[in-house]
Amino acid sequence: MKGSFVIDIREAASGARDYDFPIEPAWLAAQLEGVELSSPPGPGSLHLTLSPVGKNFYVKGRIRVRLALPCVRCLRETQVPLDVPLSVVLAKGSTDVGAALDDGEESPGVTRLAGDEVAMDDEVREAILLELPMNPRCAEECSLEDLYR
Repeated sequence: MKGSFVIDIREAASGARDYDFPIEPAWLAAQLEGVELSSPPGPGSLHLTLSPVGKNFYVKGRIRVRLALPCVRCLRETQVPLDVPLSVVLAKGSTDVGAALDDGEESPGVTRLAGDEVAMDDEVREAILLELPMNPRCAEECSLEDLYR
């Protein structure tokens, strides 16, 4: 299976299993293409705990990254730390968990398993995008006038 954050569900058959992954700046920049973002200043981290729940699995984790975004007030680059929770149900086969909605869409937070490994890249990307600040600011006192001093 291709992906930067691949977990093997067989490893959690008898109990919870922890995973730790680095989030490389190159991966982050590629995943956030189209977002006004300077090169990420350094690697982030991803911690996941995979637990069996009946026939399915529950993934709980935390994403920690630092992004360089433009301040909406003064337009200078500012470092924005993100500490993002992640929660996903991995459903095997056809179950009631995550059953298709009337419009054919899957339930949010549920990923269907197609084998014994699952790449969490899409879930990590989505969680980061949802936590991006709409109006990042570098400091309470900054303003457009600061650019001309």
